Amino acid sequence: MEAKLSKERDRKSTILLEGMRLVAEGVAASLEMKSIFFTNIEVLAGLELNSLVARGTKLYKVSPKHMKVWSDTVAPSGLMGQF
Repeated sequence: MEAKLSKERDRKSTILLEGMRLVAEGVAASLEMKSIFFTNIEVLAGLELNSLVARGTKLYKVSPKHMKVWSDTVAPSGLMGQF
């Protein structure tokens, strides 16, 4: 995942935010959300998906195994947003 690598983040001006609170703060700050990665549909509750998809945000369902590899936390929340 390119947003995890500092060099790629700087080059492409992207950041990966994990968890509902940080993702919601990114949306509230009017950051351009490029992608949402989630492990199950329930973790998306509370996000205005129709609005995000209409603006071009791509949704990707990933396995918990992949989420754990990408995560910086011990117990991943199952939600990441690429801004």
